[in-house]
Amino acid sequence: MGQSVSWVMSYHRRPQGERDRVGGLPDHLPHVWPRCQLCQERMEFVGQLYSSDRLPLDGPLGLQFYVCDDCRETGNGQANDRLPIHMEILLPGAAENVGREGVRCRKQPLRHIAYTPVEDSMDQWVFHRRRLDEEELPDQHLRSDKVGGLFPYDGYDGPKITRGNRMLAQFIWAAVGGPIYLYHSSTSGLYMCHYR
Repeated sequence: MGQSVSWVMSYHRRPQGERDRVGGLPDHLPHVWPRCQLCQERMEFVGQLYSSDRLPLDGPLGLQFYVCDDCRETGNGQANDRLPIHMEILLPGAAENVGREGVRCRKQPLRHIAYTPVEDSMDQWVFHRRRLDEEELPDQHLRSDKVGGLFPYDGYDGPKITRGNRMLAQFIWAAVGGPIYLYHSSTSGLYMCHYR
């Protein structure tokens, strides 16, 4: 059994040698620019993560995330759960965005993502066998934005993690507000869960 490693994200104003980032415009164009299901306007680009050894997507070039901030419902000045969000799966051969087309998200500052590998104290399956509570883990990095490794939020903040339903990443970006959890299911493929 291999070592469990979490790739912890950090955000920088300058490029970090990766295409992964939040804010700005996408590096590749989606097949069709996503439209909000509520207002039918073009959604705003929030961020992108590309397939890599740390984020194996099994075929797709990468993932992009979009929101419709105009349709975010507010009450008493507070955002609520109604935030239209879309995950676009980029297929290999997606057109590069040479014309810098798209809609920028006003609430997401441009930041480039760098990754730091951090060894987890145990892997996902040891965590399951021991039935540990999140508070029992010494790994503070497990609460950070990250890709891969151990995810202790199993079952109460998202779907159960199994060998057929692996969690790939967790992050909170300014334009989204709550955590996004990425999963890969052997039956359903790539999907996300978003909580506010």
